[in-house]
Amino acid sequence: MTRTNTLLVGYDGSRWERTVGGASNGARRYRRLNGTATSFDPAQADQFETIEIDDVTAPRPNVDHFDLANPNNTARETSGYITSEFAIPANLTTSNGIYIQNQFKIGKFSALLNLRYDWYEDIFDYKSNNEQSFKNEAFIPRIGLTYEATKAISVYASYVEGFQPQSNTVTLSPATEDFFWAGSPASFDPLESNNIEFGSKGEFLGGKLTVNAAVYQITQKNLLQQDPNDETVLTERGEQRSRGFEWDLTGYVLPNLQLSASYAFIDAEIIEDDDSTLIGERIGGAPEHSANFWGRYDFMQGVLKNVGVGLGMVYRGDRLSWYGDRIVLPSYTVFDAALYYRPTGMDMQIALKLNNVFDETYWNGALNATRVFPGAPRNVLLTTTYKF
Repeated sequence: MTRTNTLLVGYDGSRWERTVGGASNGARRYRRLNGTATSFDPAQADQFETIEIDDVTAPRPNVDHFDLANPNNTARETSGYITSEFAIPANLTTSNGIYIQNQFKIGKFSALLNLRYDWYEDIFDYKSNNEQSFKNEAFIPRIGLTYEATKAISVYASYVEGFQPQSNTVTLSPATEDFFWAGSPASFDPLESNNIEFGSKGEFLGGKLTVNAAVYQITQKNLLQQDPNDETVLTERGEQRSRGFEWDLTGYVLPNLQLSASYAFIDAEIIEDDDSTLIGERIGGAPEHSANFWGRYDFMQGVLKNVGVGLGMVYRGDRLSWYGDRIVLPSYTVFDAALYYRPTGMDMQIALKLNNVFDETYWNGALNATRVFPGAPRNVLLTTTYKF
């Protein structure tokens, strides 16, 4: 019976300092008649500048909308923008961690046990009379178990905790919730998480084909979100949870036929939130169902020898926007195709790929109704690869 044991003890640390002199400029939101730019308020619509879009009167944005139907990628004239600026104070962030890990194997059973202790410090207004320090510390365990059920299949279980302080680069800035200009900035609670996972991994056809499957539960606490009523303000979500199943296959089913396929189901739910109407609702940006497929076939003889063809697809179910009004982004399926050529006797490949074959209009994600991110239209990519 095989027995191995590896003990590891270590330390790591980092120091990040931002000196005085940093600043941020922004040109966002909608133009008011008084010369300022703010979020649009329908109750005060008569106080905003307006434009006509397809015979519809709309508030005038500070920066003109990007026209997807008639895109213009030239540099814009920015002198007319209403800009805002805030100075970023000096900050110092330090992190330190010590850990002990033991990894051992007895026969078909393997285990990894890890215990880590981290301590962090964020110093706001570093080296000034108003210097303020925020400290966090935590023990972070990690456990992994593996059993070789057969020569080809292994099953595993793992438990991992996460702990990440909300860095002062984000939470200790004037744009965050509860920041008092005449007083001190508020410190958000650290982001805490844990992941429980059970799964199996298998190798088939002499190791040429790999199949993985897993079920999991991920819980996150104190996740920072944009305030739905003011996107410049951050708020803290109590807890959200994702439960799901993942499956993927990759490798060669024939010497000249390569496949890659995956499927995922995610039940992502808000557990705690200051807005009670959101409890039990789906997390923004998370589709319930998603799938990917790519296949490549290389011709081995005849007039098409050295030529390969590829065909694939990406499917995403409907999703909600991450913040704000929680609009629904529709599901989509995008197909891609490719043509490959490898000259005889050369470690070289020429690939011509056609992405979004049917020129599908789709949306990758959205912060809210005014900030939606479109997917790429049909496009062609030519690449050449040479191995030295």
